[in-house]
Amino acid sequence: MLKKILLVFFLFTLVVAPFTTVLGAESEEYDKLLFFIEPIVDGSTVQFELIVRNEGEAPIHLEFSNAQLYEIIVADKEGNQVYQFSQEKGFAQMIQHIRLKPGEDKTWIETWENHALPKGSYQVAAELVAKKINGKPFKGLKDSTMMKVPMHNPMFKDITVQGEKGDYYVKGLTRTVEGKFYYTVEDGHNQQVTETKMKINKSEKQWKDFAINLSIPTEKLPSNGSLILHLYERKGMEIINSYPVVLEDFYEKDTQRGK
Repeated sequence: MLKKILLVFFLFTLVVAPFTTVLGAESEEYDKLLFFIEPIVDGSTVQFELIVRNEGEAPIHLEFSNAQLYEIIVADKEGNQVYQFSQEKGFAQMIQHIRLKPGEDKTWIETWENHALPKGSYQVAAELVAKKINGKPFKGLKDSTMMKVPMHNPMFKDITVQGEKGDYYVKGLTRTVEGKFYYTVEDGHNQQVTETKMKINKSEKQWKDFAINLSIPTEKLPSNGSLILHLYERKGMEIINSYPVVLEDFYEKDTQRGK
């Protein structure tokens, strides 16, 4: 019961403390340090993309007390914890540093495989657990968002991706009574392919094959982050049956990736 109360309190603090606020820092330049998390559900796998970005005009130096740089917690609508990134993990007890130049960001990717979550909405909470910022005490940055786990996608299934470094061949199965669907490609910062219509033979009951060839100029590929294809239908202005597909993950040499 105590664990559940503490979890609810942790999630509540994320709501009342916007992620653009740096707790424990008095200088206005630190208000330009942003931190946010984006969960991507793909079948039984959840991929968490965490980004910290310096939008100020001065360098920022973050110091961590050990090898854990962030925490991720997922809770169901009743507040029950269903996932914690740090659980059963050991972190080296050594001071870690992150230095961000003005306009620079750092991205991490964590993957939760075989989650077995039932259909529903979940609260995802993340915290950057730095202890100092430019040598001053720091209480970290927090962000929270909602994550939806569908029973199944009625529009898309059996999606596979081939290719790398900007050239991709995506194929799968779809069924639509409208005879079309749409897709975009983005990297978390920029939209690399604007909304594109894909025409398919109408089929309300039978699944139809589809294939998409994508070519992204190498100079536009992210140096640190994920390239994501979004498949979806439209009902008027509303996007429905959205299906995200990770085309490729890109990592800098010093970027940490979850095991």
